[in-house]
Amino acid sequence: MYKPIMFDLTPKALKQPGVREAFEKEQKEYLNSLVPAIVERMSELPSYMTHEISFYTKLMEEARKCYEFGLFHAAVSMVGIAAERFAMELSVNLVFKINDTKVTEQDLYNKKIDQHKRLNLLLVGGLITKDAYLLLDKVRDIRNKYVHPKEVGDAKKDALEIIDKFNTVIYSRFSDKYTFKEGQLVLK
Repeated sequence: MYKPIMFDLTPKALKQPGVREAFEKEQKEYLNSLVPAIVERMSELPSYMTHEISFYTKLMEEARKCYEFGLFHAAVSMVGIAAERFAMELSVNLVFKINDTKVTEQDLYNKKIDQHKRLNLLLVGGLITKDAYLLLDKVRDIRNKYVHPKEVGDAKKDALEIIDKFNTVIYSRFSDKYTFKEGQLVLK
């Protein structure tokens, strides 16, 4: 019985004399041919603004690059990671007390908590709004659809949706604190 196999010997071939230069030329031509599609996908992405710049923003930029290059499954996963990191960074502002004693999430749960529980704590603690909670929970659902692939979806559509939902969360936090007056960004 015939069974198909997959392999990639490119790394080994690139170590051979003269191969690297030819491969670089071929890759440049290929990447150059992708530029119109990349620019088109860039135009499909929503704009965003945030004042909470940290590691999650680097992850979000990486997710957007994945989308631009047509790596839609990777884009979904990266937005999920960015959103989880965003929630983790917000959760450091949570203060738990039992009988006037401060306790941590670790103390409460005796393990790292999952994103759903973390979002709930952020909502109850007043660090996110109900709208942000619902959007971040939907981001979690879309991420889980691809990270735990129990179903096949439209990855491009889902990538754009998850990016838009997360952008909405971070922009709403920005617009709650800032506004533009006479062309200048000012605190509300």
